[in-house]
This record gives sequence, structure tokens and C-alpha cells, in this order.
Amino acid sequence: MAKEWRVIPLMDYSIHEMHAKEDAIREAVSKGNSPTTLMIACIDPPAVSVSRRQDLKRDVDVELCERIGVHMARRDRSGRTVNFDRNYLIVSLIGKTHDLGLRLGNVSNMFAYFNGKVTYSLQKILGVPVVVQLGNDLMINNKKIGGVAAHQADGVTVLHGFLRYGKNWE
Repeated sequence: MAKEWRVIPLMDYSIHEMHAKEDAIREAVSKGNSPTTLMIACIDPPAVSVSRRQDLKRDVDVELCERIGVHMARRDRSGRTVNFDRNYLIVSLIGKTHDLGLRLGNVSNMFAYFNGKVTYSLQKILGVPVVVQLGNDLMINNKKIGGVAAHQADGVTVLHGFLRYGKNWE
């Protein structure tokens, strides 16, 4: 395991700031200029994050987002579109794969490992079963409460977890 970690405490970021900060940390870790970093964030104002492989116009109601003030950002990683607002807690862990002790081989194995840790912890805290669907959606009573994402490149692993902790259905 890495000897030194940097922790960036909970802060609000726009979706653009969060993506830029993660990318900068990932690059610094890759070059050896930063230790493993744990960043905790909330997104404000509300936003959708669209992966590089998705069609923005097909997967997002762009007109509605513009009308109600939801920001849109494209990330350079894969995955599905994710909606964030101030009611989500996002945890990003960015480090050299060997420092994290993750010799898991592929993204599916990383999801399984990360999901196991998260579901076990949530079940202990909440006292209710937490189920994983579609490989990375965290569900309680058939309602999505969060998810996980992972990315590996250039010897760096980025693990994301997000949990909904409040309700704002608007």
C-alpha cells in the first residue's frame, strides 16, 4: 500500500471543476508528482456527466437541461450518463495501481472488489440489504442509491463511488 495519501476534504464543485481536478490529479499521480489522493465532493449546480462514447443529444434532454439550469459535461472515460446534484456524495480514489494493491486484472474485477466493500459497509451502517445491479448500480428496495465506476490507464487507477444521501426529486 502507498505510504502517503493526500485527502481533499468535502467541497462543492461544478461538474467541470470536478472533472478537471480528477484529470489533473490522475496526470500528477501518473508522473509521480502526487501521492494517492482521496477526494470527496458534491456537485453544485446540478449536472449530468456524459461519457465519451455516448451521444449527448440521444442520451440527454439537452433542451430541458438548458431550460432548468442543469450543467452538462463530457468526461473522457466510459460508462453511462450520471445525474448529480447537491444530494450526492462522490468519493474519488486516484492512485498508482500497484500502490493501491489492486492487481485485479480488469475493470469488472475492480467493480466486484469495490462493490463488495461498499455494499458490506452500507449494510452494516443501514441495516438493510444493498444489492448490486448491472455491475455497478447500488440498489436498496429496487431504488438506485449510488454507483461505482473505475478506470485504469498508464498504471493509475481511478475508483469512484457515489451515494445519494438526500432527496430532491425536482
